[in-house]
Amino acid sequence: MADIKILEEKKGQKANMVSFEKAKDKDGNHKSFTGRNGTMYTFVVSFDNGEIGEANSTKEEPTWKLNTEYVYDITKKQIGETFFTNAITGMKLSTFNSSGGGNFGKSIEDWRSHAKQISISLACIMAKENPHAPHLLEDTINAFYNWIEKTVDGKTELYWRAFSVLESAINFSIAIQDMKDLLKTATTFFNMCNVEKETPKVETKQETAPANELPSFITEDEELPF
Repeated sequence: MADIKILEEKKGQKANMVSFEKAKDKDGNHKSFTGRNGTMYTFVVSFDNGEIGEANSTKEEPTWKLNTEYVYDITKKQIGETFFTNAITGMKLSTFNSSGGGNFGKSIEDWRSHAKQISISLACIMAKENPHAPHLLEDTINAFYNWIEKTVDGKTELYWRAFSVLESAINFSIAIQDMKDLLKTATTFFNMCNVEKETPKVETKQETAPANELPSFITEDEELPF
């Protein structure tokens, strides 16, 4: 059995869940194992602070809520000589969510700090794809951060959307060298998330007069009023 080394442990992390998907085993099947609570299913979970790791659930289709803040522990492990993984444990809804608010208790300063973290993380992804331009790293970070701040325009409930679509734009446009084109793609994705509220339809009921209150009509014996 390969040796397992604990490289880093972080307790009590707080971040919004951006996505989760089924982890696959070497045969391409949903990764699972038998634990003390029965069969456990493994998922790759992503948060808006840039952290990604594997979390387990007793359900094949967990009821985790996207764009919602969770508290969790994350442990970086090295298995053998070359395999690294992040294990997410103790994941639960943040108590901030009980308020039902859109900013989950974070101040605008917290969100801006978060935006800077995301900008750094995504800029590093870009730098990895373009190692010949490391001097552009700081410019890329600033471009991403400025786009986020301009796009959300002080609305804290929109930060999570900006983080998510910016990452999607980078994945979609990884070969694009022009920053303007990349951010234009991100803006397009951001606007695609706008969903108009449906106007409730008001059904008008046609009332039928009771049999004993039928409307009267002028008969041949009555004079017309003109």
